[in-house]
Amino acid sequence: TMDDEGRRAEQLVGFPSEADWDALESGEDGMHAFMCRAVAHLLGLTGHMWCTCQEVATEVLVLLPPCIRASPHDGSPTVDGARELLSLFARMTDQLLTCHLCVLHYHRGRHRLADRLAVKYEQSSVDPLVESFALWDQKRAVRGLNNPDSLAVVLFEILNFPEILNHRSVMKLFTVKLLEFRNQIEVPDDGQKLPGVYMLMLHEVPDVRKWAKDAAEKMGKIASVDDYQTVKPVIQNCMQTLEFSMFSEEEQQCKVFTRDRAQFWMGFSALVQQMDKTTFEGCFAADFPQAVDIVLNHLSEPSDIFVPAVKVLRVALDALGYGLWSYTRFSPTVICERLLEKLSSSASEQVQLEVIKLLLPLLKSFEPHEEKGVFLECQQQVVTYLLTPASPTLPSPSSATPPSEKTPKGSASLSLLSKTVALEFAYKILKWSWKRDRAPALALEALWVPRIVADAVVHEGRKHVTDAAVKLLVRALSDAAMTLRRALFDEETEEATAWCGKLWKQLAALREPLPQGVIRAALDAHASLCVMDPTASLLQHYCEHMSALLGYLAGCARTQVLFESSGRSCFSLLVTNDPTALRLQGGSHGSETSCKHPARCFLAGRTPRPRGDLADGVL
Repeated sequence: TMDDEGRRAEQLVGFPSEADWDALESGEDGMHAFMCRAVAHLLGLTGHMWCTCQEVATEVLVLLPPCIRASPHDGSPTVDGARELLSLFARMTDQLLTCHLCVLHYHRGRHRLADRLAVKYEQSSVDPLVESFALWDQKRAVRGLNNPDSLAVVLFEILNFPEILNHRSVMKLFTVKLLEFRNQIEVPDDGQKLPGVYMLMLHEVPDVRKWAKDAAEKMGKIASVDDYQTVKPVIQNCMQTLEFSMFSEEEQQCKVFTRDRAQFWMGFSALVQQMDKTTFEGCFAADFPQAVDIVLNHLSEPSDIFVPAVKVLRVALDALGYGLWSYTRFSPTVICERLLEKLSSSASEQVQLEVIKLLLPLLKSFEPHEEKGVFLECQQQVVTYLLTPASPTLPSPSSATPPSEKTPKGSASLSLLSKTVALEFAYKILKWSWKRDRAPALALEALWVPRIVADAVVHEGRKHVTDAAVKLLVRALSDAAMTLRRALFDEETEEATAWCGKLWKQLAALREPLPQGVIRAALDAHASLCVMDPTASLLQHYCEHMSALLGYLAGCARTQVLFESSGRSCFSLLVTNDPTALRLQGGSHGSETSCKHPARCFLAGRTPRPRGDLADGVL
């Protein structure tokens, strides 16, 4: 909105309405008279032209081409009677080097003018004017970068309007100044986005890319349509470069971008990671549906390109989920096999870790696939591979579904860290699978049941593996508790009870402390039996394993496990160092009993039973 001085300027110079522009431009004398009044008025201003009279200043920009190569001090203007015009643009230059607001009004005005003229005239007639703007910006930027008093304003202008950097001379000088003053440059943290920062994420100098990445993170995620539109020109240049492999200096339209493919992918990956899910799906994927195929086509590239491509794919999976497969011609099984082959053949620890971390979101995107076998086959391949390096014994055909013939058999080239992370993510995949449907996990029980109990014990440097193992173990045991409660009413429990027996046998054989959560889940599963018929064959099936387990708990330390029931009654299983003595305490009335047979005391704990209610059969 123009201020009062700007409105007076329009009246003084006879600024036409939009409807009068055609008539004014059709008459040479009328336009000449208008421009003379406009130039005279702007030269007579005491304040900044672009801050007070931006509309008038915008229109006189059409006079820039014949003046851009001349100087008001060289005594030889390029056109007759142009000394006033040269003085006008010289003053504009000075003001654009000292005022942030003038810079914003100038760039908005020049783009608006060029767009309006492009509608009325051939583009070839408008191009000389646009080239004059670019040349003027280039000269002003070089002058400002070499002047400490103008440096801040010029840096502000370039970061907001990075097309100025398409001139090599400006880019080289800007790079020097940015690295020199990078610690003093403040980027906004109020949600405003500077497109120049995102363009510099693909710069050839590593320190510039690092500064740009840090600055982008400070500005926050690209989280709205307005944010995306601000950055879109940079993204368009990126996609054009990737789609047509335009990495030579002659082909690249954006001269800021590095010509090294690996560096370019690193920068592009960092840029994509700045988008939130909504922006990626609603804006980026909608504008560039070919992006998914471009990324997937680079999964066979060397490590320096493969790693950033996988990071982009992870963002796409997080944002699109199953919808990702509607953007590509690749099938899920092909991508899964390609990633496992890369994991198997690469000696790079970074590649191994990136692939392992990608597998869980990748499998989640397979699940709704119309062919259910795709998800089951891929999950079996992945889990078998992840567990095999640490446990080289594959499941026998009798104990588990045989793996696919294409399934990689594991690789000894995985680093120690990669093997640890592989175990962690194998357990995460199994836990997620168990939550959805226990059948796929049970099909692989011969692989993971022998390992999970040992991995649930806390080991130094393996906390993440322990946490993942404990969560899977607790999930499985809690599911077993519900299965056992339904055992008297549901005959379809043989498969679950069979593997539970193996799992408790592993627990009973262990001689190291288990996390309290696992102990509670194991005992809770058997506490479920206390409200069922103690003579049931199912009860006898577990008596041997539970006896050994309680003996193990009793021998480890003095342990107390509590079972609560809707806050109304509480039972305490008190295990002492004497494995032959066990006390079952609790209830709102504090009853207590002792027994010489821990397992039978606990399993047949209906007599004596303290007063109080039981909720769903859980003590």
